[in-house]
Amino acid sequence: MYKRVLGLALAMTNATLRGDVRAHRAALRELRDYHGEHDAEGGAHPFLSETLADYTPSRAAAVKLYHRALRLSRRMGEPQHTILLSLGKLYLDAGNVQAARRNLRAAHREAVRVRDRELSAEARELLEKVHARSTA
Repeated sequence: MYKRVLGLALAMTNATLRGDVRAHRAALRELRDYHGEHDAEGGAHPFLSETLADYTPSRAAAVKLYHRALRLSRRMGEPQHTILLSLGKLYLDAGNVQAARRNLRAAHREAVRVRDRELSAEARELLEKVHARSTA
């Protein structure tokens, strides 16, 4: 599953870099279909939902997918820091400072727990932006 999802993510990224909208859409469609197949078979996985959310153009759909990935990762005992960071970024972009702060704080705590220094630093930087926005 990881290999296929990473391959599709790479295909979308490369298509975007080339400006190939059709190839990007085709890979995204394939990823959505693969996600649906896994759901239908009862094999939902947080990595699959998170990756689909990463490439979903609709903010609302991405938020739903990230929350789903979060539920699945909690159930499976998987790390959640990347999902929480992505949610924090989306909420920050949408101007929802309270939700951004909540998710970025959780992302920072989880990143520290799993010793992901780079993501911990990114969450801290974004929390500073949230603080600046809320005091402005």
